[in-house]
Amino acid sequence: MLSIRIAKMNESEILSNIAARSEAYWGYDSIYMEKFRTIYKVTEEFISKNTIFVIEEGNDIIGFYVVLTENDMNSLEYFFIEPQYIGQGYGKLLWNHFG
Repeated sequence: MLSIRIAKMNESEILSNIAARSEAYWGYDSIYMEKFRTIYKVTEEFISKNTIFVIEEGNDIIGFYVVLTENDMNSLEYFFIEPQYIGQGYGKLLWNHFG
């Protein structure tokens, strides 16, 4: 069953790996990806300070996005989908969930 829910604290490594695989899908070189993994690492602290939604089917997380709140303004950040699910409508479902 497909669902969208708030990320759990213990999913930080899973989310970091999804972000890296999703970004690598677009063909970036290893130097870029090394920097990316550092900048976009999802930690438990990051999860505790931000609103993160994951889309999952069964027990498999397919993707996620983050809503950052600064100065009473929300912005969409960290929008990533597992590569094998890109182009199948899951990103659209997440986008519509945000919107």
